[in-house]
Amino acid sequence: MAHVVHPPTTSGFDDLDTEKLCEQLANLSLLSSYDLSTHSIRLHGVIRNYLQTKMRTQLPILHQQFLDTYNLPCWADLPAKEPYLWEHLTEHLLGAEKTKELIPTSQSPHISTPVVSQTNTTSAPPPPIDEPRAHKVQD
Repeated sequence: MAHVVHPPTTSGFDDLDTEKLCEQLANLSLLSSYDLSTHSIRLHGVIRNYLQTKMRTQLPILHQQFLDTYNLPCWADLPAKEPYLWEHLTEHLLGAEKTKELIPTSQSPHISTPVVSQTNTTSAPPPPIDEPRAHKVQD
C-alpha cells in the first residue's frame, strides 16, 4: 500500500485533491485496492511496472522524496503505526540508493519488526508476494 505524500512533494495537491485523484484511479480500475479510511492505495502490478519502466531514470529521486516525507534522522525512530514503510523500507532505501543505511537500520535495537531485504541483511523470510509480477512493459 502506498503512503499518502503531503506537500511539497505532491505538485501542490492537498488532501482533498489527493483523495479525488485516488478515487479517479480506482474508478478507472487502475488500483487493486483503495482504502480512504487508512489513506492507502495499491497499484495493479501491471500499472506499477509500467510506471517504474517509464520513470526508470527518476526512480532514485522519487524514492528519496518519498522517504524525505517521514523527516526521520534515523529509521529506527519510525513509528510502529507505519506498517507499509516497515514492510517496504528496504525497497525504498535501495531505490533511493541508500544502501549504507540498510545494515544499521536492520541492526538497531529499537526495531521490533525485522527489516526484510532483497540483500538478505536479516534472516527473516521475505514477505509473501500477493500479486503476480508483471513482465516488463515495452515503450
